[in-house]
Amino acid sequence: MTIFGNLTLGELIDALKGTIEMERPDKCVHFDFMGYCPTTLGSYRGYYDHCDIDHGPYDFPGRPVAEFVDYLEGMIGKDVQSWKSGSYTVHRDRPIWVSTSGECFGTGIVGVKDLGYMVVIETAYLET
Repeated sequence: MTIFGNLTLGELIDALKGTIEMERPDKCVHFDFMGYCPTTLGSYRGYYDHCDIDHGPYDFPGRPVAEFVDYLEGMIGKDVQSWKSGSYTVHRDRPIWVSTSGECFGTGIVGVKDLGYMVVIETAYLET
């Protein structure tokens, strides 16, 4: 955990890996709000050297956990565009937030819960 209370990208990846079941390869990952699903990783506008995960629209289909883990691991070491200018290299030890492009509402990722039929990424408002 970071000083803000959110997980790092590496902690999120490790927690998600712990939910992957060979007999349930289609188990999807969702956020804990309104059924939204994670989409892409980027640079958080509040702190450009932190990561954020965007979410799709409400009807965006769920993403299998194993596929999402592969995507996140594939992003480590890659450069993403920061909000103002320049780029940021994705690292495992950086705090992870939930945000749509250009926004910073202080919604941090704080945990992962395996419900058996789906995996939920838990979030919380974090004072920064």
